[in-house]
Amino acid sequence: HPRAFIQAHKAELEQWDAVTWKQALNSFDALKGAWDTRKREVEARVKVMGGTVGSAGGFFGGGQAGYGGYGYGQQWQQQQQAQEFERLNALYKEAESNVDSVAASYFQMNEVFTGYRHSGDLASKRRVRESCNAALTNLPDWPPQSF
Repeated sequence: HPRAFIQAHKAELEQWDAVTWKQALNSFDALKGAWDTRKREVEARVKVMGGTVGSAGGFFGGGQAGYGGYGYGQQWQQQQQAQEFERLNALYKEAESNVDSVAASYFQMNEVFTGYRHSGDLASKRRVRESCNAALTNLPDWPPQSF
């Protein structure tokens, strides 16, 4: 995780070691890739279930309950599927949001590296620290293994 990497290599980053900065930025890419993979997996699960990401659960899959109560099992199954669509849509939105958050944090850290690298005054160092902290506090953790 980028937070762990930056904590472990703080001294090298403060000395503007180019290799360490590249590795730090790669850790952001790895986190973004993990959330992007999660997003694709959720989308694939929704498609396997016959749905579309972002659509309401059961919106087009209604169906009639049948006569004399014989359709109750089907109705219950449709309700379960609608709930699962809603849950998966929420997971998809979370993953999409986290991909965007990591991309923004990457951009912010890259801006720190390229923009403040050559300035050595105290105000610039304070801006670097503030920018790094802002980029790290907005980072999500790794995505869970299962959903």
